[in-house]
Amino acid sequence: DGGGHPEIPLLMRSFLAEMLFNEGKHGEAAQLLEEVLEGQLSTHGDIHEHTLHTRMTLALAHKHADSDDPMQVAAMFREVLEGQITLFGPMHKNTLHTRTLLASHLHDHGENDEAEAHYNAAVDGFVTTLGETHEQTLIPKGSLANLLVNTGRVQEAEEMYREVLEGYVILYGTEHKCTYETQFNLACLLDRNQSDEESMAEAEALFRQVVEGYEMTLGAERRD
Repeated sequence: DGGGHPEIPLLMRSFLAEMLFNEGKHGEAAQLLEEVLEGQLSTHGDIHEHTLHTRMTLALAHKHADSDDPMQVAAMFREVLEGQITLFGPMHKNTLHTRTLLASHLHDHGENDEAEAHYNAAVDGFVTTLGETHEQTLIPKGSLANLLVNTGRVQEAEEMYREVLEGYVILYGTEHKCTYETQFNLACLLDRNQSDEESMAEAEALFRQVVEGYEMTLGAERRD
């Protein structure tokens, strides 16, 4: 029967692969996604929304399956990023989201210079398109601050944590998980400076706010 649409089996396999991925069956999903990607490359070409979506899910499947070659996963993220820049442009939300994922993966595996460059590009893009105090801006900015801590740039990290904290307070208020988490990160950083009484006092005050905030939040959840 030659009357069937050639994309239907491909679409069905794609749905199955997505379901397996969402169920945490990343190895099985990756095998099926490889087949789907091959079909999409033949049908749609490399620079197509469906092809790029499958490449992204495949990269994430390999990442979550603890790939033996994390740099291969990074290369897959880069392929997606290059395709999205071509298809959507550098400031599109999908492009910026992929930059953030690539930066996080590189940071996890010690490739800090490239990770920092991608975090900065993502933050700049989200600031331009969404503003300073949007959650999508604050998430990679907080991750960039973590990277700065890990690379010993404490002063830069402190300034960035303060900017992120201010953003979350504006966005969500003082009694929100994201606010508490950022206060905790800033307190941990300040606590390193044991010789500075002012830093130690601020760290203690922040730790107290975090503890009291979580106790209040958890107490309210129990009452509900």
